[in-house]
Amino acid sequence: MKIAAADSMREPIMAQFQKAGHGFELPGAIISARTESGHEIFMVRSPQLVEALQNGYADMALVGTDILHERQLLYADHQKIAPPLHTLATFKGYGRQFITPSVDIVVPPGSEKDHLDPGMIIVTEHPYILKDHLESQGYNTARIGDKGVPLQHDEFRIWAEANNVHIGIHPVSGKEPALLLLRFCDAATIVTESGRTNTDNGLRVIESIEPVYISLIATDEAVREHAEGAMQFAEDLRKAYYSSKQEFEASRFSAERA
Repeated sequence: MKIAAADSMREPIMAQFQKAGHGFELPGAIISARTESGHEIFMVRSPQLVEALQNGYADMALVGTDILHERQLLYADHQKIAPPLHTLATFKGYGRQFITPSVDIVVPPGSEKDHLDPGMIIVTEHPYILKDHLESQGYNTARIGDKGVPLQHDEFRIWAEANNVHIGIHPVSGKEPALLLLRFCDAATIVTESGRTNTDNGLRVIESIEPVYISLIATDEAVREHAEGAMQFAEDLRKAYYSSKQEFEASRFSAERA
């Protein structure tokens, strides 16, 4: 089977696959390899994982639940039914310390904002999740770049006030922290895991939107054609995950007692 995974999670995935009996090596800039058990694995950017499944490049993928939620809301917004993807396993926290990441709204160094305010412009790779979150709190939103919505931020703010729009959503493809530091916007959404990006760049979380788990998902075709192998692979990963988590918790407990 062909398995896709996020390149940003290369190291923890290599460790868990090894523990599950599906070890592989991906040194340097190499993005694909064959596991010891004969599967092919390749690394892509997180937003491309679902696309890899839908286009038939992969049978299964390890995907953040934020990406799946964004996909669900996108199809709902366009009043379409999303092609089915099957969740075979979900892991709460994935990595050396089993931290559960979250989609957060952050502001740049020096910002006096400590909450969402009308007139703000937020850059994001999660436009539909952000829209759903903001509108659930009663904010009117507009997507910068949509028909009739000004592209330039200064023009947008004037237009927004005249049209009773509270917050502008500016979709981007990555680099939200850089755009925030360049004062391209008032806030940004990022996926916070260790918090190192925030600390290193002086970013401050003003609101958390949702936790992010890791799901192993498969296409209809993969479930039909590789049902036994897919379920066994999911079970191997599940056992390795809980074994590693127990080892981590035991070591942490020992350290605390010492």
